[in-house]
Amino acid sequence: SSTPLFAHLEATAGIVTAINPGANDALLDIGCGVGVTAVFLAGQFGCHVTGLDITPGMLEHAARRAAEHSVAGRTTFEAGDMRALPFADVAFDAVLAESVLSFAADKTAVLAEVWRVLRPGGRFAFTEAIWTKPPPPDMAAALAQAAGLPAGLLRHEEWLALLHAGAWDAVQ
Repeated sequence: SSTPLFAHLEATAGIVTAINPGANDALLDIGCGVGVTAVFLAGQFGCHVTGLDITPGMLEHAARRAAEHSVAGRTTFEAGDMRALPFADVAFDAVLAESVLSFAADKTAVLAEVWRVLRPGGRFAFTEAIWTKPPPPDMAAALAQAAGLPAGLLRHEEWLALLHAGAWDAVQ
């Protein structure tokens, strides 16, 4: 027997718990890729999920996936850049991002966009690879260059500092 598509979403479980999607919620999946999480959320919770990705080929694949899983009516896939989200203010009940924020050189600008599109009381959750302890500088630089991460990987404390600075303070 084959393994169901969504059986391997353990990494997404924490995000799902944090955003606690409801059937009437509008969710934004930043960097949706081929739509695995967006399709899972729409199918599992009945919410509407907008997937955003900068790569048109990913979006085409995501739309096919949504159709194959009978959630095309509860998903929308749009091309765009997380540094300038192409959505109205306060458009979403929750925003999620999985392993994509590290690709932004200006994470503060991306987070400001997240806060802008979130409705009052909205939820935001993300996952990122982090350094658990400071790496040797040459290793950090080599990894950042190889992975295309302009600012490299951050430590947990650095993410917390970003979240508690700037736009975050304005929405609390």
